[in-house]
Amino acid sequence: MRIGIITHNYPNKKGDRQNAGIFVYDIAHALKKLGHEIFVLCP
Repeated sequence: MRIGIITHNYPNKKGDRQNAGIFVYDIAHALKKLGHEIFVLCP
């Protein structure tokens, strides 16, 4: 399944665990591991 996520807050560095957007990051990566195609838009 192709899934799009729109968020205003997303970590901009791989190790950035202080950001509130880490929830979106974790969900996106968990869905990708399940085989979904994920697109994150952070305007």
